[in-house]
Amino acid sequence: MGVNVMQLSTIGNAKNRTWTMVSHIYTARTISANTDWNWKY
Repeated sequence: MGVNVMQLSTIGNAKNRTWTMVSHIYTARTISANTDWNWKY
């Protein structure tokens, strides 16, 4: 039981880290795209 809880916790943390990374990358791209748009037009 303890091992399973630890495994679930590890998987949950990995998913959260992945989602956080994706969110940061997406946000950075959006800001970058907006900056490019403002600079070009």
